[in-house]
Amino acid sequence: MASSVKEKDSTTIVDNDNAAKIKVSLASQINFACHQNSVPLIRDISLKNDTEYTLSNLALKMESSPEFVTSKVWNISDLPADGEINITDRDTSLNGKFLLDLTESVSGDVSFVLYEDDIELSRISKKVDILARNEWGGYGAQPDLLAAFSMPNDQELGK
Repeated sequence: MASSVKEKDSTTIVDNDNAAKIKVSLASQINFACHQNSVPLIRDISLKNDTEYTLSNLALKMESSPEFVTSKVWNISDLPADGEINITDRDTSLNGKFLLDLTESVSGDVSFVLYEDDIELSRISKKVDILARNEWGGYGAQPDLLAAFSMPNDQELGK
């Protein structure tokens, strides 16, 4: 099965001949503050079927390396011919102990594999920067978490 990978911003689309397409957008950086503040890893995920037949008994499996997020499986009964579905259940569980114990940033991978019964239809892998507990991803990546890394030191605040 021939495949090609196209990347644009934080979204990766993998096209496999005669198979479904997986489109996923992930947070580019994750750290312990993301775990504590319930920042979602998955921003958007969808499946598209460009074939002429309905795909049935689908399973989309997510795994990470290292295991900074718990593996997950989404079961999809049918994906109609020439149809597309958005997966609204994007909740994942970050591994808080792993993120807390991290003292240096590491590069991680999140893989998504789509199966019909036991046949692999599509596969994608996405890089995620896993930051140490005391690192902030910067204003462009994590603006909502700025306060988690700010420590007031004015003595007037203690009064």
